Amino acid sequence: MADFCYFCKKKIGFFDTSSRTAFAQTVCGNCVNKVNRVAILYNREFSEYTLYSLEDAGKILEKAPSFEMYISRYLKIRAEYEPQIQHYQELAEKEKKTLKEIEKGMDDDRREYEAELKECEKEWKAERASSDYKNELKEYEKARRRGDEVAARTLKRLMDAVDDNYRAEVEKKQNSYNRFQREPLELCEEWKSIVKCYEAIVNRLRNYQAVKEYVFRVTEVPSEKLVLGHEIERRSEEKSEGREYILLYLKKILKVDESRLQEAANNDVILAEFGKSWINSGVEKLLIKERLNEGSIERLQHAIKSHKILLSTVSDPDILRQAEDAMDESEKTLDECMKTRCDLDKEFNRKDLELKAAFNRLTEPDTRKLASENNTNSANIVKATTTKQSNNSQTVTIAQPAAVKPSEKQEKGVACGNCGKENKDGAKFCRYCGTPLVAKSIRFCTECGHKIRPGGKFCPACGTKVED
Repeated sequence: MADFCYFCKKKIGFFDTSSRTAFAQTVCGNCVNKVNRVAILYNREFSEYTLYSLEDAGKILEKAPSFEMYISRYLKIRAEYEPQIQHYQELAEKEKKTLKEIEKGMDDDRREYEAELKECEKEWKAERASSDYKNELKEYEKARRRGDEVAARTLKRLMDAVDDNYRAEVEKKQNSYNRFQREPLELCEEWKSIVKCYEAIVNRLRNYQAVKEYVFRVTEVPSEKLVLGHEIERRSEEKSEGREYILLYLKKILKVDESRLQEAANNDVILAEFGKSWINSGVEKLLIKERLNEGSIERLQHAIKSHKILLSTVSDPDILRQAEDAMDESEKTLDECMKTRCDLDKEFNRKDLELKAAFNRLTEPDTRKLASENNTNSANIVKATTTKQSNNSQTVTIAQPAAVKPSEKQEKGVACGNCGKENKDGAKFCRYCGTPLVAKSIRFCTECGHKIRPGGKFCPACGTKVED
């Protein structure tokens, strides 16, 4: 008897390998795929929505059409990175082929060297087994027995010459092999550095893609609890690469203290909002540029060593001139890369300060409270990381430093929204970083976010009445 899908009631074909069974009911592959398509927004899969009943999977299927907008935007993130990842993967594979050719040439040289050593050993053994050598050995033994030291020493030198010649020939071949292997060894290291550079960029691009997916999932997609009406547990611990990368960046790069890092780790909204700041900062492009530049530095250093080795091993004037020109060009390019490294370091330091200030604002008490409220209803993200809502939810004011309680009298002065330092009341620009300062009481419409002019009673954009 043929099975029919529990949800769409359609007959399940014999070749429908995507169908799944849960609670003695069968779900067709089409419905399973629809659920899985929505499930990527929550980092889940179909089986997690059928842990206790089929009700949750049914709710996902019912609301699947309304998720298409979110899925489309989510898949655009993947579409943005996949061509870049594929490009650097192809470059890495191309350089790996060149590296294999170099290593193959080195293996051929090694086998040839080992064959020459075996040939030397064969000749040495053949000479020791020759009749002349055996006769010398007999005469040597006779000279020793009769006490003829002069004859014994002469014969001993003749026999030792065979061993000495063998050792000299082996040493000569070893020195020659080692000398000529130095250049391909450096060449091999040069290509390894290129491959490593491209593979590192692929990993970074995947991390950046994961960060954007995580930020979108937390800040834009309706919460799972809102969709299902309840929370469901995960079959296994959720592994979000984007989330882990943000935490790693905060810890390793920005050196955030452990207490604040733990607070952020317990609040996806704060982490996602910082991820949004990280994306908008342009650090991603800087990190790619930095990895390419570091790869060039490592490659050029090996290339220069290779040129020096070549200059010390060849005597042909044309080859020497070409090697000298190549080394001069490599040294010039290396100097440019070192200058770029310094410029990038300065830019990174500036970005790190901005991002650390952004993270500190996110973990201030007022912002944490707002983030917590948004995380509870899971429907919206914090719209302004440095603002707090008044009791009537109509007036928005710039948050004050965390050390000052709302009930306490505020000191005169304006806190810079960029660096957080205090400036004199009335100042228009921060005396520390030059950022334009915003007055302490600025009102925004809570319906559309439009700025309300002083004394205004209605929003000029949407007409919503604004209370004082």
